Amino acid sequence: MLLDAILKAIKEIESIDERSKDMNRVLENLKDTVNVRMKENLMDFMSVGEKMGYDEIKKQLTDLIGFIDSVEEKNKK
Repeated sequence: MLLDAILKAIKEIESIDERSKDMNRVLENLKDTVNVRMKENLMDFMSVGEKMGYDEIKKQLTDLIGFIDSVEEKNKK
């Protein structure tokens, strides 16, 4: 839920044409928060890989990349 709110805030701030320095600072902080969260999730994947094997992780990541590509393609239309 919190991540959804952060992502929504990022989109809203990015849609503002003339942002103040403070708004740009907040935007960068929000983006940093999202990047930290993604890295934490990747570390979780790696921990699972150590326990379950990296082939399973590769399969999951390949599936995830395919999903991301399809969503990205859909959004282009």
